[in-house]
Amino acid sequence: MAGQQDRPGAVETASGDLAQRMERLPPGHPSSPYDEDGARKPPVTRPADRELPLPDERDADGEPAPHRPDEPDQRSLDTDDLTKESAESPEPPWPEVTGHEIADRETQTNEDSGADADDSAARIEPTSPDASRPDSRSWWQVLPRLKEQWEHHKERWPQEQRPPVDRSTDEPGSWRGDSGRALSARDNAQVDGRCDRIAKAEALITSRVEDTERGSRGDLAGKEFRLKERDRLKDKVATDLATNIDADIDEVVSAVHDGVRYTLRYEHTEYTSGLQADVARMKDQGFELIRLKNLWNDAEYKGINSQWRDGESGQAFEMQFHTRESFEAKQITHKAYERLRNLQTTDDESGELRDYQREVSSKIPIPIDAQDIPEYP
Repeated sequence: MAGQQDRPGAVETASGDLAQRMERLPPGHPSSPYDEDGARKPPVTRPADRELPLPDERDADGEPAPHRPDEPDQRSLDTDDLTKESAESPEPPWPEVTGHEIADRETQTNEDSGADADDSAARIEPTSPDASRPDSRSWWQVLPRLKEQWEHHKERWPQEQRPPVDRSTDEPGSWRGDSGRALSARDNAQVDGRCDRIAKAEALITSRVEDTERGSRGDLAGKEFRLKERDRLKDKVATDLATNIDADIDEVVSAVHDGVRYTLRYEHTEYTSGLQADVARMKDQGFELIRLKNLWNDAEYKGINSQWRDGESGQAFEMQFHTRESFEAKQITHKAYERLRNLQTTDDESGELRDYQREVSSKIPIPIDAQDIPEYP
């Protein structure tokens, strides 16, 4: 009847009639108040109850409106952006490989470092308040993509298609490596003799380096690879002799500072203080610091490399100082470094290799005050 909706009584009567009709519907009917099993359905929520308050209708205690699942969370966006965009870093002219020996990335651990990565991933730190800089969380998130990039590079530049190194005309007793560099029979014999002496000195050095580790905040990573492979050492000697054919072999071998090498690895937050304490501890062990090079500002490699001399044996050795993140970065770029040293690597591939090293390095979080650690001398 016209006008009946204006009268409260009429509205209540109509609502009551509708409720009675719904009660008579069979259970399970879409409009029935009962499910098929006879249980009463929960009350229907009014649309108004699902509305979010406007900004000026918040509770008196200042609590913001609840987050809706279909709205993006700004914190997650910031974290994702860190894994997609490279942090800007200076790109100084690339030094010649032979002139960058202090930053030698010769591997000190097993090439399969998945265990280290898994162990480190369990200690992810909170996202940095400064989202413009890489942090530990963003590093472990982006690591799988960086590894995929290397696999793509190997597919683009397959080493299997390179011609094998020709050794058919080499004199007996000589040496020629996979890089193409060579030593005469006489030079090769002298290097072998020096390698034997280096192996004896290594045992003495390692025992005292382990003493340093026992009091350290870090750990020795890849200790099983502390003695450089002979082929790697010979390749370095051959590189030096190629530019100075009159050089004394003993002097050239002595100049290879990483015939014995170690890495101390720290948690990100322990890096700077831990390194400084261990440098002092190594001096107390009777080791002489020859050189310390801070490479945290380098575009293609992050970490600190140092050269030492054992006062007892006179043997030089190398100690690298890394965080877990920078150590993992060194691991995944090691093969790129090896290819850069290979005489068969083309200029085009070298450019891609250096781009890849810069990409990896740009993602490494830099520990607080690490860039300010002074070099020596």
